[in-house]
Order: sequence, then structure tokens, then C-alpha cells
Amino acid sequence: MLFVLAVLVSLAVVLPPASASAAQPPLTEKEVLSVISANRDLAPVFAKHEAAMRAYAESPAGKAAMQKSGDDPCKFADEQRAVPGFAEMEKVVRTHGFTDGEAYCRQSFRVFATCAAIDAQRENPDWRKQMGTPQQRTARAREEMERMLKEIDSNPKMTPQQKADIRKQLTETMRDVEQSTSGTLWKAIDAVSDEDMRVAAPHCTTLEESVERVSPEKAAPPAAR
Repeated sequence: MLFVLAVLVSLAVVLPPASASAAQPPLTEKEVLSVISANRDLAPVFAKHEAAMRAYAESPAGKAAMQKSGDDPCKFADEQRAVPGFAEMEKVVRTHGFTDGEAYCRQSFRVFATCAAIDAQRENPDWRKQMGTPQQRTARAREEMERMLKEIDSNPKMTPQQKADIRKQLTETMRDVEQSTSGTLWKAIDAVSDEDMRVAAPHCTTLEESVERVSPEKAAPPAAR
């Protein structure tokens, strides 16, 4: 929960857990509204502890905890739970029917993923087909990277060292891309059903507004990991 708001939502990097699967029953309006109301009540708590949470998120310990969580950012380590603000935020979400911060985290990720799918559907009815499989997404990313590398290699204005540096950066970026194309957001969006979208659609704008209360300068739909 702490990372949802302090790191993920506030930095617009909402990452649904890999376990958000199609085996779940359809989303209900009550679940959507519970996430929205919890977000609103979490806003003042986040504001009070924002500086400490951001400092922790950017610290070596915070980054190590993020890596430790792997594909499941909703499973909080003891050191994350000890960060100022976590206990208070967990107390808030319990008043909205969530058993703990993890339950809120998973439900909020599912709702955000559903609204992301609705946005994609609105922009392109064939989005599921065009999104393709993880392998297809990775292949498209590799093709784009190869195109960029060719442009760099043929650029007469760049020194060999500059080309080597950029090639290294692109290679590192490609590793991140390969993870993101099969990552948790894609899995969550793949699992969104038509019924989920029907239920969530009337509330997606309100959902985004509830996040703006937490981080008005960065509120945005989920981003792929």
C-alpha cells in the first residue's frame, strides 16, 4: 500500500501484481467505489508523510525493497511496513472494507488496469489483437531498437565512444523493455473482461480524480512495467 501511493501512484507507475488473473470473479461496483473512497481518505495521510516516503523510495534500502518484491509489489516486506505512514495508511484502508494494505493494493491495481483497458478500447476497438503476445511485443521492440542502432552507426557526426555509450544504454533499455512487455500490467489488462469494463466505466474519471488528490502533478492511468 505504501508503495502504491508513495512510489507507484505518485510516480504514475502503477504495477498490478502478476496474480491478478482471469480466475477472479467479475469486478463489482462496490469494489470499484471502495478503492475510490479509500484513495480519497488516504490523500491527507499521504500528504503528511510524503517527504519521508519519497525519501525512503529513493534510498538504496527502498530500491532494494522494490527489487525484492519482484513481480508482486503488493507483498510488503517488514522494512516497508516500518516506514512512517504505512501503519496509518493501512488503518485507513481497513475502514473501507479491506483486510489490510495488501488487499487494498491488489484491488486498486485491478481497478486501475480495468480503466486502462477501457481507455485502450475507446482509442482502438482492436487493441487486444494489436497488443499481441509478450513475444510479439518484444519482437516489435527489438526491431525498433535495431533501427535506432543502425541510425546511430551511420551517423558521421558521432564519435566511436559516443556510439558505444548509446549502444550500451539501448541494450540496457532493451532488457527493461523485455520485462515490461510481459510484465504485470500487461497480464492484468489481458485478464480484464468485458463485464469488468462495463462495471468500471462510469467510475474511471472519478478514480483518476481520487488519485489526483494524492498526487495532482502526476496523476495518470497505470503505466506498463
